[in-house]
Amino acid sequence: MKKDVDLGELGWLHINQNIWTGKFSFDLNGTPFKKVSKESYVIDFDDKTIKLYLSGNSFKGRYITIDSKIIEISKPIPWYTYILIAIPIILSIILGSISGLKNNGFYILHIGGNYTSVLMAGVIGGISGAIYFGLGAITAYITTLPIKKLYIKLLLALAVTIITIGVLIGFGYLFKGYFK
Repeated sequence: MKKDVDLGELGWLHINQNIWTGKFSFDLNGTPFKKVSKESYVIDFDDKTIKLYLSGNSFKGRYITIDSKIIEISKPIPWYTYILIAIPIILSIILGSISGLKNNGFYILHIGGNYTSVLMAGVIGGISGAIYFGLGAITAYITTLPIKKLYIKLLLALAVTIITIGVLIGFGYLFKGYFK
């Protein structure tokens, strides 16, 4: 992320955040700030020391304080994003539990159920969990994109949810005959 902020008489503050590490670097009119601690930086500029403090996080929003000015670097995640992230998780757990109880759970509990069924249920559950986790991560990423229109985020989250459920149902049909 790169952002430029006009500080008036001080000039331009250039903010850079490394996309991979999340570390920030700041410079004032091309002169870099020196890192003092994890969240404070300092620069000697025009015979005075300017301190910069970084606060917040990705969820609550990032802010910097420089010369008693508070500047918003990134906005907080809106409340509905948490709901959008939870939708595929809740639906997959509910739908996965129903089919698991119907097809596998009661069969294994019967007298005469074999140990291979028990072992394969764990393997299949692990693979489907990995698929679900990957699609859930995609949903989480989509909902945090800077899309201004809420209905587009809802449609994208719904599409990934439908794909997740479809993949898990297809995975269930793939191994349906194994548990008979």
